[in-house]
Amino acid sequence: MTDIDIEEIEAAGEVDLRDLGEPFLQSFCKKAATSFFDEYGLVSHQLNSYNFFIEHGLQSVFESSGEMLVEPSFDPTKNKDHEWRYATVKFGEVSVDKPTLYSDDKELVFLPWHARLQNMTYSARMKVNVDVFVKKVVKRDKFKTGQDEYVEKQILSKKTQDIPIGRIPVMVKSVLCNTTEKGKNGESYRKGECAFDQGGYFVIKGAEKVFIAQEQICTKRLWISNSPWTVSYRSETKRNRFIVRLSENQKAEDFKRKEKVLTVYFLSTEIPVWVLFFALGVASDKEAVDLIAFRWW
Repeated sequence: MTDIDIEEIEAAGEVDLRDLGEPFLQSFCKKAATSFFDEYGLVSHQLNSYNFFIEHGLQSVFESSGEMLVEPSFDPTKNKDHEWRYATVKFGEVSVDKPTLYSDDKELVFLPWHARLQNMTYSARMKVNVDVFVKKVVKRDKFKTGQDEYVEKQILSKKTQDIPIGRIPVMVKSVLCNTTEKGKNGESYRKGECAFDQGGYFVIKGAEKVFIAQEQICTKRLWISNSPWTVSYRSETKRNRFIVRLSENQKAEDFKRKEKVLTVYFLSTEIPVWVLFFALGVASDKEAVDLIAFRWW
């Protein structure tokens, strides 16, 4: 039995996989794996992640910034002839265009092979809708009599404009890539590309760059497994070395003569080496010096 017949398996009800036989399981696994990669390819996780960021994540990044306050640099109390005005800036909808380039003042379609041959970055222009509100503080009539201590904020003007904010690298074969366009234009764009290229990478200054996905165990976390009558745990630390360097401490007031202080770089923090020795249980300076192996010659 080598052919896969799902209807026969469903009609048989609950079936033990051991009763199907090794040839059937090998054939099933082979066809299932082949069907999966034919449908999604080897780099679908890269493309799906990038497409989700372009369609949803990029907008949420700008929305998380909220309103930005822009205040004047002068003091309004010193100059009574001018009103104190300020502005608030709020980001709106973000849009990313298809990759294009300019040649002889003409906008042309930008393709990955253009970037490879000309040592360019395959990128697209990004624009954001910006709302600028110019406001001023207005005191109420009751404020002068002391009955009301609150002030009102009056909007003087509002300006909305789409502003180019930069360029973003485009992943090959993603939703932004010109090679994924359908129709005759898409066929012409794909002529200069390899037919077996699945994409999932960037072209940065003419070189192909790719993100390598790594799965690592989080440090400082207790991992519990279902073992009979026991609980096993493990702690995994990727950083297994110390980087010691000689640096000048200019902030310490005790070192007015600009003496060199030996520091240890540990977990993105610089620690004086003497503090580290004392934290490890060293009782005196002499004991710390004795622990350091060095030669005078």
